[in-house]
Amino acid sequence: MADEGSQKKGSRLVVPLLVAIIVLLAVVLFTVTPLRNIIFPEKTAPEITLALVELPSWDEEQGVYSFLVEAAVTGNPAPDVSFSRNDDLTGAGPNRSFVFLEPGETFLLEATATNTEGIAEAVIELIADEAEFAGLMGDETADHTADDPADSDTTEDGSPEESADGGEDDLPDEAAPGPHIIDVIYRGESIIALTGWGDSPPVEYIPCEYAEEEHEFTFLVSWGEDGGSRSVSANISHGRLGNHEVFDVNQDRFIVSWLPPASTGGSLDPLEATVQFRISTNSGAYTEKRTIGIVLEPVVFSVATIKESIPADSALSGYVTSRDYVRTGTVMVGDDNANSQIKGYLTFNLSSLSGISSERITAAEIRFSHVNKSGNPEGFSCFVDFKVFNYGTILEPADFAIGGSRFYQAGAASFGTGLTARGSLITELRRVIDAGGTRLQVKIGLDEVTDNDGAWDNFQFNPGNVFLDVEYY
Repeated sequence: MADEGSQKKGSRLVVPLLVAIIVLLAVVLFTVTPLRNIIFPEKTAPEITLALVELPSWDEEQGVYSFLVEAAVTGNPAPDVSFSRNDDLTGAGPNRSFVFLEPGETFLLEATATNTEGIAEAVIELIADEAEFAGLMGDETADHTADDPADSDTTEDGSPEESADGGEDDLPDEAAPGPHIIDVIYRGESIIALTGWGDSPPVEYIPCEYAEEEHEFTFLVSWGEDGGSRSVSANISHGRLGNHEVFDVNQDRFIVSWLPPASTGGSLDPLEATVQFRISTNSGAYTEKRTIGIVLEPVVFSVATIKESIPADSALSGYVTSRDYVRTGTVMVGDDNANSQIKGYLTFNLSSLSGISSERITAAEIRFSHVNKSGNPEGFSCFVDFKVFNYGTILEPADFAIGGSRFYQAGAASFGTGLTARGSLITELRRVIDAGGTRLQVKIGLDEVTDNDGAWDNFQFNPGNVFLDVEYY
């Protein structure tokens, strides 16, 4: 009987003991963070990065380069990854995308990672150019990827400081297995901008010109022990490249020249030009790139602005109808009582602008000081088209033709006294002057032919009341 009582007592102690163990385990589990995270990992939003798995390969049969891109993702729950493009859904594999590009083609591949905690996106630029392939893998494989201009030795004007000893002190601790740039030497005069300024015209019309000077950069290179020929490429954000010379494998330098831009469109802010150079083996196994920052400071000077109003030439201005009727001395646009379409023509003599270069012209518009109207031309047309149209020294029926370069379009209902036609007129005027032209000729017509009502519906004006207003310095 004693043994039976002991067994009952022992069995009663087992249940509380098990409960105590379970509670103790729960306390340990939820107070020890690493252990808790292992068993119940915390939910996190996705993060994603894109990288090339290997250098692009050439498919001779299809005539394309094959890019294999892989997405590295983190997050809990495991994110789903999608690509904006995948040219081989079966061959790419999980979280990978194949993109096939023709030579010279560029594509921005986008990828999205999604889970219950959020969305993340990444983009990679793919360039089907052998000179760029090394750069695409450079961020992963090269020890000497793009140096920031702020990290290199520069002078106060932003140009690289000239090295007297060829830059040997700039060699890395461990020489790269392939070519790398030891130093960059800039030789040239100071780069300045000439900027117009005054009380008028407005800022947006102020020209800004830069001296067309060639600035030469010499790159000192360690070619390494890798055999084969070399290549060099350069990317620029402003200006243009001049001549460049690449030396063979036995030489230790190459020279590239850079020319500043001719104009900045009127900006008075300093222009920061970025020039990036890259050298690589033909196989693309190694790469090195160097970015140079150049600051072009504007030099402000006072400039006088001249405004000139040139009236239309009555002897060469007039109208032509679709029935071959021609008249000069007055201009009509619309239709007549025979339902014939009428187009108007204007000629402006540019002799007063002789000697003015196109760059010095800052504004241009055609101003109509007085316009009459017969009937209801705006009832069948919505727009009045203004085109530069060269018809020579005589107005004749053959000039009733399609063609011309449209520079402005006005609403038919608003074509009247006080209208000014601007648009891209300044571009067209500069083009005429650059070509050595002595006349600016304009054709005016409605966007519809006629309303067939047997009545005069047109706009009329005297050429002497139409002016080409030009501003220049």
